[in-house]
Amino acid sequence: MKVAIYARKSQENEDAVTRQITLAREFAERAGHFVAEEFTDDGISGAEFVDRPGLSALMSAVKAHSVEGVVTMNVDRFGREAYRTNLVMLEIVEAGCRIFTYQDGQEVKLDTPIAKQMISMRNYAAEDFNANISAKTQAALLLKARAGHATGTKT
Repeated sequence: MKVAIYARKSQENEDAVTRQITLAREFAERAGHFVAEEFTDDGISGAEFVDRPGLSALMSAVKAHSVEGVVTMNVDRFGREAYRTNLVMLEIVEAGCRIFTYQDGQEVKLDTPIAKQMISMRNYAAEDFNANISAKTQAALLLKARAGHATGTKT
């Protein structure tokens, strides 16, 4: 099967995209798939859906039927906003493309109401995680600012 790899991370200070691509490629090769393309969004939040060039390019490839499957670390790589992530995944599947997550070694299925509900819950959990991290980060930055520390770009 000809597959694409999709990798994303929010922070630019890690090499997580490279690691995701490596592990996705290993998963695909073990499964006997041929990796045709790699798409990445490096340093872009999963809550962002308008300006994600890697995701846009992936969706174009899926709709053009240039790949038969997508391999990614986890469903939260597609996004961390539950409704939009559900729709992205549904578009992929409705285009006749399969989705595989190497972290759990599973194929994502959206063929029954229960399967759709389970994916919706995973996507809700990803959005909730994102909201909690954001709140904790804001609280930590507020405390730093009160202590007189710089909390942004050069002052």
